[in-house]
Amino acid sequence: MIGLLIVFRLVWRLNAHAAAAAPSRCRPGSAARARVNHVLLYACMLIMPIAGYTASNFQQVSGSSSSTPCRSLRGASTTAASTLFSTALHIGTSYVFVSLIALHVLAAARHLIFPRHGILRRMLPS
Repeated sequence: MIGLLIVFRLVWRLNAHAAAAAPSRCRPGSAARARVNHVLLYACMLIMPIAGYTASNFQQVSGSSSSTPCRSLRGASTTAASTLFSTALHIGTSYVFVSLIALHVLAAARHLIFPRHGILRRMLPS
């Protein structure tokens, strides 16, 4: 369900509600940094749940009815490697995601404290 909401939000953002252009008074690199941060946030929102789901499906949990492990055609060593990779990707992406969120919140706080360009006002619903 959350995955569908993420995909819906991404499609909605790309089609109907693209961000307005940055004010001309902004520093030259600030708009590019904001765009990179947003792209990475959306990438994390897509990669992290997929990697977590994949890791949970590759785990060989005995006696668990909540998860059916995916069997590999190459045997247990590939399943263990797939589990390790998916788990590492999920955990690594979570650290990147939290860092990007913190950076996003700090940038919003900066625009709240130093309202030179009216950027925070553009983000709020009108």
